[in-house]
Amino acid sequence: MRWLTIPVAVASVGCSNPVGSVDSPKLCGLTYDGPECHQQRRTITQVVLTVELRNDDNLLPIHIVTLGEEYGPSNLLEPGASRNVRVTVGAAGFWLTGFGAGRDGMEITNVWCGYSYPYQQPPGPAKVVWDGSRLACREPLHDVDLGS
Repeated sequence: MRWLTIPVAVASVGCSNPVGSVDSPKLCGLTYDGPECHQQRRTITQVVLTVELRNDDNLLPIHIVTLGEEYGPSNLLEPGASRNVRVTVGAAGFWLTGFGAGRDGMEITNVWCGYSYPYQQPPGPAKVVWDGSRLACREPLHDVDLGS
């Protein structure tokens, strides 16, 4: 597989909801640093996601792999089939993770998925779907164009 190498950087923010505030628009550590922020100073720098890899093509099987995974029988998905994988996304990797699709040991395409909720736990499970012509990221992931 041919994957783009992403430089590493680390970012950090404080709590997003001050203690005692239900709907405060303030972001602790970014626009506000009051005493209630110091009581709840936590930084989530990475999240482990369960991602459903799904073949929505109704004609042909496809291999769908995670970054670093080799094509093999365990990741071949028949039409309509899916499998779950666990991936880690975090600040050090710019909240990105990669997936690839291929047949007969050859990559057809790959996609970079960005995590839509940096520094927060996910609201639900993630999906990466093959529709017969392309891979697409689904909430809480989104497609990211890194250029060619």
